[in-house]
Amino acid sequence: MVAVSEAYSLARKLGIDPEIMYDVIEKSSGSSYIFNRKFKKLAYKDFSGGFKLNLMRKDLRIAIDAGEDIPLPLARLAYNFYLMAGSKENEELDFSVVGKLFE
Repeated sequence: MVAVSEAYSLARKLGIDPEIMYDVIEKSSGSSYIFNRKFKKLAYKDFSGGFKLNLMRKDLRIAIDAGEDIPLPLARLAYNFYLMAGSKENEELDFSVVGKLFE
């Protein structure tokens, strides 16, 4: 989700239409479950429903704790983004709300 958010932010800066971006990436190696399910939620600022931010952060913390003896740099980086996104109004929203950090 963090990578999708960053890509969307760059596309916006470059003036790329979100629908065209979605169509291109969806048919390429950049496609993924998260991209297909969350890109449009991010593009249209629809953070309703879905898996809550606070639950994503909790699950990432569990994974990091379980792997305490290995570095897991990407999981730790993503966890830090979810911490930064965790304002009171975002806690119960879909975890794609992390994309607001890239605006």
